[in-house]
Amino acid sequence: KMMLLFCLLVFSITEYTFAQSIRPQQNDINITEKQPVMLSCKYEGSANSLHWYRQYPGSKPEFVLLVIEASTMHVKYADPRIPGMDGKISMKDKQVYLEISSAEVSDSALYYCALEPTVTGNTSTLYKNLLNLHSFVIASRFLLADKICCVINDNLALSQLTDLNSLLQPHDGIISSLMSHKKTL
Repeated sequence: KMMLLFCLLVFSITEYTFAQSIRPQQNDINITEKQPVMLSCKYEGSANSLHWYRQYPGSKPEFVLLVIEASTMHVKYADPRIPGMDGKISMKDKQVYLEISSAEVSDSALYYCALEPTVTGNTSTLYKNLLNLHSFVIASRFLLADKICCVINDNLALSQLTDLNSLLQPHDGIISSLMSHKKTL
């Protein structure tokens, strides 16, 4: 069987705030194709909505879905909806989930969860003012390989992105995207 190595490097995208934070609940998950995958992030404080994004190597992050925290759970999906992906929230445990019903090689990407408000406040556009980022905690990636990916410490400053870039492979587009976008601000 083909083995998918799932390495969770999750980056959280939040604005400066002391009451809110978000952290991954797993570091590494090993799966085979066709298995379900559950990504989870634990948040503190209150959040009206929690967003999930996906980024393919060399591409910009794309909106996957957002889960709205209310008396009943609501999910807003990308248009068109990405097949096999769903969101859930546990308000009691303050956890948000991204479910992939059956992992495929095409799911290989970097996944992000973000607290509301996002950097832009817009579910379609992720980058606008990266200087408002205060932590990088959550990003998830599927790798079709037998190599192990690094797990990066959370609460990294923007000044540490250059050091992060040296840890990651060239196909890990998030750091180069962040660095090139930061230079244009």
